[in-house]
Amino acid sequence: MKIDKEEYRIISREVDETIGNIVDEFNGAVGLFKNDKKFVRMRLLIAFSFAEVICGIFGKFYNLSLGNEDLMKKWFKDYCLNKENEVYEKHKYIKNLDENYFYKLRCSVIHAFTLPEQEGKNAIMFINGSELHSSIDKIDSGFTGLGLKTTIMSTDSIMALFTKGAENLLKEIFIDENNANSDNLNALKRINVEFYRRGAKHIELNKA
Repeated sequence: MKIDKEEYRIISREVDETIGNIVDEFNGAVGLFKNDKKFVRMRLLIAFSFAEVICGIFGKFYNLSLGNEDLMKKWFKDYCLNKENEVYEKHKYIKNLDENYFYKLRCSVIHAFTLPEQEGKNAIMFINGSELHSSIDKIDSGFTGLGLKTTIMSTDSIMALFTKGAENLLKEIFIDENNANSDNLNALKRINVEFYRRGAKHIELNKA
């Protein structure tokens, strides 16, 4: 069905601007905390809060009737933990974990500000960037020597994983106006309404 291209441009621009601000804010927030052991949990908290926001956008765009757990697991699986995500594809260790673990990690970080219990013989570590480059082989061999399967990730790699997942979602959200249809327009409208409903946009008070 044909759409009003001007209406599509306006709503698309509004949604794009708001999401752009969200991404910039979260990436900036990560940089506020030095990349060392002291702030690993705080940086993970920011990363998973970012994932929560993107999942909300994902759910509204596709009008999914899913609870938070199922919605997040679907987003992790469809946009983060597959070969379409460059960070996942290139990372040596993220492939050891699935959407179930990432949701468990999300719950532990957000609700208890800690990490989940060990997964069987999978030794999972979150380390800072300098360690990731200088001593990763030593850490890996140490755990392997104990008969454990090592999974080593930095908080930066998790944020990069989620950011790339968000970028891949945005490619689906923003369609060229000449190819967009009423479904695309209505999907953008759902996101925009949610931004207003949640207070993500300033709404001028009725002066009447």
